[in-house]
Amino acid sequence: MTGGPLSQSIVDKPKKPKCGFGVTYLAQDNSSDTLVSVKCIDKSRVLEDNWEPLPDSLHLERIDNDAAPAGRLPREIALLLRLDHPNIPHVIAVYHNATFFQMVVPSHEPAFDLFRFIDENPAVEEPIASHIFRQFRQLLQ
Repeated sequence: MTGGPLSQSIVDKPKKPKCGFGVTYLAQDNSSDTLVSVKCIDKSRVLEDNWEPLPDSLHLERIDNDAAPAGRLPREIALLLRLDHPNIPHVIAVYHNATFFQMVVPSHEPAFDLFRFIDENPAVEEPIASHIFRQFRQLLQ
């Protein structure tokens, strides 16, 4: 799944089992000696209506010589690149090869993935749901 600048930085097994569009790894950022999360998103699992055009301001680094330039991004990456909120990790870098996008974000341990949380807790109590929606409201203001 990784190569190039990421090939020597993976320091742990996946943080969670493969699900959804890919898998997330804990890695060491060799330039700053900090832990980061690397989400590997399988391009073949992204639904056709979940793609956005590649912003002109973003340079994607290919991590293999066979990958054609990507003209679009999964919506998850595109949204995270635009959002600026203290409870949402900022994107440090995005790489790609023929099969995967690799999105690098700061590792916030302990943390949880909202999709996974909802999937594992389909009936959350009202105070928790209220807290989540307050964060969404703050994000959209």
